[in-house]
Amino acid sequence: MQALMDVLAPGAVLLSDGGGKVSAARRPVVGAENIARFLLGLAGKPLPDMRVEPAFLNAMPAIVISSGGRADLAVVIEADGGHVTGLYLVRNPDKLGAVASVRHLGR
Repeated sequence: MQALMDVLAPGAVLLSDGGGKVSAARRPVVGAENIARFLLGLAGKPLPDMRVEPAFLNAMPAIVISSGGRADLAVVIEADGGHVTGLYLVRNPDKLGAVASVRHLGR
């Protein structure tokens, strides 16, 4: 927990979007300790055939978590001065469809 809190700014905010279709936090989670507890709770519930991939969404670093070949969660990370100041969790299936169509660029 401490390692997670070390990268979170004290006033960091986590917002979650389930679109009313899937479970998500209904209110913002505020503060490093509260966010760390929330994320550790999520980590204790792994998905079947879970795959975690780094990405860039809306020009920000992100992590896309897939289950069964389908995006289940996108975590967009906002940072300032070496600390994470905002986390945006998207589980809304209507919005995750755009994530599934993202093409990885390579040389």
